[in-house]
Amino acid sequence: MIWLASAGCRMLEARNLDHESTSRTPASARWLAAASLKGAAQVKGNLIVALVVGALLGFVLGRATKTAPGQPAVAQVAPQAKPAAKADAPKPAPRGTEDPNAVYKIPVANSPSTGPATAKVTVVEVTDFQCPYCSRANTTMKQVKETYGDDVRIVVKQNPLSFHQHAHLAAQAALAAHEQGKYWEMHHKLFENTKALERPSLEKYAQELGLDLGRFKAALDSQKHKDQIDAEQRMAVSLGAGGTPSFFINGRKVVGAQPLERFKQVIDEELKKADALLAKGIAATFINSTLSERERQARSTAMASGAFKLVYLAPERFRSPRFFAVLRRTPVSLFAVDEAHCIS
Repeated sequence: MIWLASAGCRMLEARNLDHESTSRTPASARWLAAASLKGAAQVKGNLIVALVVGALLGFVLGRATKTAPGQPAVAQVAPQAKPAAKADAPKPAPRGTEDPNAVYKIPVANSPSTGPATAKVTVVEVTDFQCPYCSRANTTMKQVKETYGDDVRIVVKQNPLSFHQHAHLAAQAALAAHEQGKYWEMHHKLFENTKALERPSLEKYAQELGLDLGRFKAALDSQKHKDQIDAEQRMAVSLGAGGTPSFFINGRKVVGAQPLERFKQVIDEELKKADALLAKGIAATFINSTLSERERQARSTAMASGAFKLVYLAPERFRSPRFFAVLRRTPVSLFAVDEAHCIS
């Protein structure tokens, strides 16, 4: 059994460091603790002698430094030894600083996607149809798909910003098209027309794409997809992705309309991880809350057929007796409990 708990290891290490910094005993405290009762009397005697000598010394110094009448008194201060310089302790990261190595768990649920669920890399895009930078990033995502094909899956989450007047309605239109199997056609059309997203234009696009116009209008009238959009917005904010566009590549955050080279850098790193497993002859998959129920069933079927030898499970799946019973009946020889939503 393999346990993956990198986040827990980091937390445990921090606690140990805190414990070490607070339990270190100063040298003076150790000396006092080591003093015996027998030596206490000697310390007391020495203290009395020190007080007498100190009083006499003070009297002599007072006489020696007495000033002439009419002159201001000058305080005589003995120079104090400067404390030994301490090595600068490493400064902690400012509060709120994001861990650049953080891996976020993004549930796919029923969000629109393109590419197989078994793709080695999943890119979750958080977007706004009225955002000019999102329009630019949409072009880059097309290039990503052309470059990597079925090795990459792209999932879209809606985050229409409040200061974009027509963005929320456009997001509803996109999901209404998704309901009729034409999400990506509407997605690209909206980004091609970011300055024409009012209701008549949206209905025109629906007609051009061959959608059931009555059904499309009803979805907009009832705000059928508003709850999903609002939930995706809350999720984006909770992950520090309140701005658009934002991306999560196998859970690794990339913010802004970055050039293609930046996306390729992260995607190539994630592909390398997956290929390293395959090079060892380990056919791996993962099962957790980032998958829809249909996708989980498909992977369970593939496991039963012997397609995978290594399975990464989210903790909640591991604790499910029903799922574990199914797992025991498969040819899977290894499994790991992994907090991350990707193979790592």
